[in-house]
Amino acid sequence: MADPLSTTGTAVGIVSLGLQVSQGLITYYSHFKAYDAEIAYLVRKSESLQGLLQALDAPLRKAEDGHGSVSAQVRNAILACEAGLKKLLAAVQTYGNLVIPATQDDKLRALKKRVLYPFKRSSLQDLSFTLEELVGNLQLALQILTV
Repeated sequence: MADPLSTTGTAVGIVSLGLQVSQGLITYYSHFKAYDAEIAYLVRKSESLQGLLQALDAPLRKAEDGHGSVSAQVRNAILACEAGLKKLLAAVQTYGNLVIPATQDDKLRALKKRVLYPFKRSSLQDLSFTLEELVGNLQLALQILTV
């Protein structure tokens, strides 16, 4: 995976970072859907974020290549996502190296994660709040682009 932090700063760079981060969240947390409704909600929000970012990607690339213009309002809505995406990126880098349990050791590690889940609940709620904030900003940007 390319260094996503080096591409931040532009709307296209932030969308690219967001796509990488949301895919990491979906990959990691989708394996834990059965644990709790909160994780299922987190996966749905990550998928929603990814869908919005994919919808914004082409129009933004076209606009930044000089074939259109991006309003300051759209740019500001997307730039407001940068800090949240960096926060989510840190979570993906921390938890993203998921191995699907195949060996006995992998199964024990997965069981340990499941047992420790209640202690990580606040970090899940924090990620959920960040995702909701990002989705709101990106929905605004997409609405402005499609008007």
